Amino acid sequence: MAIQDRIRPEITLVSPQSDGELKYSAKWIGNPITKEKKLGRFDSPKIKGTRVQDLEVRGDLYQLTIFFDGEDHDEDSADFWKSLDAKGSWSIIHPINGVIENLYLSRAVWENEPVRSVGFTTFNTNWIQGLPDATTVSIIELENNVTADADDLSDISAEQLTSNIITDTFEQFNALVSAANKAVAEIKSKLRAFENLQIINPRLEALFRGITSTLESFPPDISALAAQFTGLFEAIGLAQNSAIGAVDNFIGIIAAQTGVLTDNVGPEGRNAAAVAEFNAALASAEIAKAALLPGIESREQAVGLASTLNSYLNSIITRFDEVGAGFNNTPIEYQYVPFSLGFGSLIRSNRRAIQYLLSTALSLKTERVFTIKVPRAPLEIAWTELDGPGEIIEEDGIKIDKNFSDVCNWNDLHGNDLIWLPAGREVSIFI
Repeated sequence: MAIQDRIRPEITLVSPQSDGELKYSAKWIGNPITKEKKLGRFDSPKIKGTRVQDLEVRGDLYQLTIFFDGEDHDEDSADFWKSLDAKGSWSIIHPINGVIENLYLSRAVWENEPVRSVGFTTFNTNWIQGLPDATTVSIIELENNVTADADDLSDISAEQLTSNIITDTFEQFNALVSAANKAVAEIKSKLRAFENLQIINPRLEALFRGITSTLESFPPDISALAAQFTGLFEAIGLAQNSAIGAVDNFIGIIAAQTGVLTDNVGPEGRNAAAVAEFNAALASAEIAKAALLPGIESREQAVGLASTLNSYLNSIITRFDEVGAGFNNTPIEYQYVPFSLGFGSLIRSNRRAIQYLLSTALSLKTERVFTIKVPRAPLEIAWTELDGPGEIIEEDGIKIDKNFSDVCNWNDLHGNDLIWLPAGREVSIFI
């Protein structure tokens, strides 16, 4: 079948549902379809060229020129013009491209010239194709997006560290060594709060030795230093299995990195700021990944963690912006611009993690917390609050009622608490 046979003779436009989904058939000659990319452009002092981040494509743009003809084309044109006021998306049956949905009118021109075109009426219209009203992304896709954005943040931040560090003199080199050692000391001071680090302790010790070795050479290999810090944070993150605990602990590392900063607004101070920012960015990448970890059992916990992610991000951006402002009056080659390369990835990884938490919250239970007024047995609480006995399951070779097991796990009950709880005890139930 030749293209002449595949082209439809007319174009059909279907108005939004708010307009009754009226159909309009018109003549069509041709039109351009435009595709544009969303690009993040970042220009930084002393960096030649522009750093560009690909933020995916915009909606396709359609410029449609259509004609109504026939004896009643003036009435058809008037009806069509009125329908363009309707709120919502249009769909069209395109002569070449077939059905195209979710088109939103951005501009229309009615060329009402009966003297020169008494046999037809022309409309020049511009449309943008939006996302479907009910666009959904699977949980697996959300998880992949979070991980990809977090990894991108780590990679770009390493590149930024390399471009920010200045070691032209021994004073500047010593400032870098001092900042990196302070950063390591602050990280070590927070490590005891993390889970399962005894499993990866040999790996951590090797990375700490690698950082020390790199800082003993002049000029230092900044790429190697960046890789060692990145490996350090990744190793810590991979050892975690509790979302809330991991997020809190990484936020603690970010807060501690402010101890690396100095009041110096020359190259030495810029080196300190670059190291602190780099470690804050690596911790932020691990925070985004930590949102995917187990341990979030209720909607309240998921929403609370999402709020935590939003708050900490605002705080570190504000803090480093304050640091950058201190360099405003220094020569441009020594100015410090926070997150000049990685700002887009920082924001995107954080927002994707929040999106994941809020999406999964709908499938979680709601926590109900109450204080018992008289002594009660956990088994009685379980059967009363969870509508009777549960199924019989096996835990560590012992058969047990699931509802009773859940109540014990939710409230971390051990020893005598498994038998009897005193009055005044606070109890959590997830329903």
